[in-house]
Amino acid sequence: MKAWLVAWQFLTRLPLTIRGHVDESDLAASVSCFPAVGAVLGAILYLCGWQVSRFLPPLTTGLLLVALQILVTGGLHLDGICDLSDGWYGSRDKERRLEIMKDSRLGALGATSLLLVVMFKASLLATPPADWQALVLYEAGAKFTMALAIAHFPYARRTGTGGLFKQVQTKHVLAAAILPLLLLVLAPWQIALAAGAAWLGSWLLANCWSKALGGLTGDCYGAIHELWQVMFLLALEVIR
Repeated sequence: MKAWLVAWQFLTRLPLTIRGHVDESDLAASVSCFPAVGAVLGAILYLCGWQVSRFLPPLTTGLLLVALQILVTGGLHLDGICDLSDGWYGSRDKERRLEIMKDSRLGALGATSLLLVVMFKASLLATPPADWQALVLYEAGAKFTMALAIAHFPYARRTGTGGLFKQVQTKHVLAAAILPLLLLVLAPWQIALAAGAAWLGSWLLANCWSKALGGLTGDCYGAIHELWQVMFLLALEVIR
């Protein structure tokens, strides 16, 4: 239960009280609950989209769902796509890229990437998928992708928020995989195929970033989360 509460507190801005001290081992264990938190968020999006789409135009529905996602998470992952874009395109030198990514100021490339991600999501969510598995997997799958990246790739910095999860082990990832796999079994084949395409795309991106940066950072985890969601919705749209 503590692991789920820690995961909820880290991934959302909805308050829940955690009793006792939280250390790095608790953070590592919380990774196994990332998809479970995502499943709750996905269910909320599905229910809201189902209701809102009955009364509002499609584009407004999509924008409201993206706004709800940002409100609940505090834009945690969007910050990652902004910082990574600024750093990745701001220099070819590894150390300089990491330095730019650490800068809290938002550059033109980061702002453009943010705008594109929000626009893609809003347009693709304008007509919410009829299958509940799609939006639940939209959130749970993205958070499972982060768990995979945290466990598999080295951390690029000596210190940083992402480094707090350095104790994540294979058992945590295996536990995190249970819910996404169950959703894939229950989902229509189009959703499963779209998820597979998104996982392949995000894995190739993460591998590219890791080679260039000497590992991944917290910003990379956030960017992987956002891009997985965009690729999943885009692939689902193409397949259907």
